[in-house]
Amino acid sequence: MSQSNIPTTFVLAPNLLSPSAPQTEAPRPAFPPPNFLADEALADVRWSIGGALLYDNAVIEFLKFVRSETPAIHIRDVFGAPPAQWTLDWYAMRRLIPPGDFTASAKKIIELQVDFSLDFDNPFITEDRLDDVVGNTCLRSLSTARNARIYVASEILANYIRKQFPQFKLHAGANKVVAENGQGDLDYYCRSAEKFETTVLHANDATDTAFLEKLVARVPADKFEIVVNDTCLRNCPLRREHLDALSKIRNAPWDASLLQQRHALLGRAGCENVIASPDNATGRASMLTREEMKRAYALGFRNFKIQAEKLRSEVAFFWELGQRILSDKPELWHKKSAFIASAVNNIHAPVPVLKSGTSAFVLRKYD
Repeated sequence: MSQSNIPTTFVLAPNLLSPSAPQTEAPRPAFPPPNFLADEALADVRWSIGGALLYDNAVIEFLKFVRSETPAIHIRDVFGAPPAQWTLDWYAMRRLIPPGDFTASAKKIIELQVDFSLDFDNPFITEDRLDDVVGNTCLRSLSTARNARIYVASEILANYIRKQFPQFKLHAGANKVVAENGQGDLDYYCRSAEKFETTVLHANDATDTAFLEKLVARVPADKFEIVVNDTCLRNCPLRREHLDALSKIRNAPWDASLLQQRHALLGRAGCENVIASPDNATGRASMLTREEMKRAYALGFRNFKIQAEKLRSEVAFFWELGQRILSDKPELWHKKSAFIASAVNNIHAPVPVLKSGTSAFVLRKYD
């Protein structure tokens, strides 16, 4: 059969044995698009993730993955703060962090084209605590950083920063709303929206769709942020007391009676019964379900936050990042799990105490 009888839609392969035949590159295999793990239902969310100065390795590993594999996901900023008079520790008291370590941590994040935010979450700061060396050093270190955000939980601290560091844009943290009894108060949120760039909603308000509808009718949704993984009990009546207890421990960490009072407080609240499952009506955590996130998204909310300070391990925090930010499509679960498992191994390679004869068959690094 002559070549003239072959349909023109066919492409004839050159005779590779002929020296005059043009050499063409073999077709490349098709790869999935780079954003296949991005969640289309939350396409333009501006994510703010915690973990700075707490779980730095997990943060950096996740940011690198997003940058290379899912650039459609927008990580706006990473937030955190070192132990200081202006901050709280939810569990054990953290060791002091040298100024050089703080600067290095912030620099690594900024180099990945992500903004760095300081989160001063102690709402019960008094005037005599404003000269805190650690807090002031952090502010001076970030004074020339690009788009640095400062979250505060205290009006006293906010006024101090406005006077001493006017270059910063201030944001009201969730603990500020709790301490000032702003839950469910539309007028409170309106006043806060006038004074601060954004205000983080109280956890109970973030899951109240009827309240959110009233709120966006008065103030644009972009003036607010929503924490999607608050592990405290829903509708807990002791949130403010808990913050007060943590603040007192910060001021006098040597006082064992304060630790006992906090332990008793947690017992009264029933914190040991908290569970993240949405099927459990009692003892349910304030974590938003996917549907609750989508309902807030439908109302125009785009600033979502993922906390780290209430999670007890770096691995738990990293898993939370993957579960919240990446797609929840069942057909992608295996790929998401494979990524999370591989990346977790990069955070800290597991090192067993004793070497064994199976070491050659295990993908681990040994000292």
